[in-house]
Amino acid sequence: FYLRAMDLSALPSGFKFQILSMLGSDTLNRTLETKSEERLEAVRFCEGLKDQSALQLFSEADLQALDTQGYIVRDHFLGSTDASLIVKQEVERLCETGELRQAGMSQGTERWADKGARGDIHLWLNDRSKYEPTCPKLYELLDAIQKMQHELNNACDFKSEKTQVQVACYPGGGARYVRHLDASKGGSSRRITVLYYMNENWTKADGGELRVYLPTTATVSEAEPTTVDIEPLADRVVIFQSRLVEHEVLPAHQRRYALTMWFY
Repeated sequence: FYLRAMDLSALPSGFKFQILSMLGSDTLNRTLETKSEERLEAVRFCEGLKDQSALQLFSEADLQALDTQGYIVRDHFLGSTDASLIVKQEVERLCETGELRQAGMSQGTERWADKGARGDIHLWLNDRSKYEPTCPKLYELLDAIQKMQHELNNACDFKSEKTQVQVACYPGGGARYVRHLDASKGGSSRRITVLYYMNENWTKADGGELRVYLPTTATVSEAEPTTVDIEPLADRVVIFQSRLVEHEVLPAHQRRYALTMWFY
């Protein structure tokens, strides 16, 4: 009772997360909801659409979905699970050689590590010259994803040049990532998040779904769901607005691999 009643706002973020984790996932997720005053303005793609003929990877319906529900899902992105398997094998080799390290968390200028709140290991793919010789299929995937950025620039005057890329592995054993937003005031200025999954033969029992918290404008009545759970299936891409869509990774019970590219 004392922990529930005390004011945690003055505590360092890492310590506060540990206390909230003790109170359970529901309490933690309610506390982690991003306040409206902390949010950056989301992109309005339909308003910015200037050249419909430039749309090939996206449709107008896709842009409308990004503006309202905040996310879209694409299966068969590379065209086959075999291609996805090759990407996964390249990422597995990076894991085996110790390239992926324990991921941390941040809030404003604070940085800390908490495996209970974020249990993945990851690698920033900033040095193409270092990794492309041994991971050519991985970089073919990155080039394919970046075509989305170019198309949004041409069709919607998106004006995005910078990207950031990571690969991540959740090792199983219930590893997760608690509810969070990929961009906020005082933090990152990301605008679009693109997730690519490479988990063949994934089942419901394996867990690890991406839970998307729908924006309040996307739900018409209280009877409608406020969250959507998306399985991390091989060759699946999830695209969402970094400033709009809160999300979490539910506990994974098998090794779960994902690549993320952010458009700034």
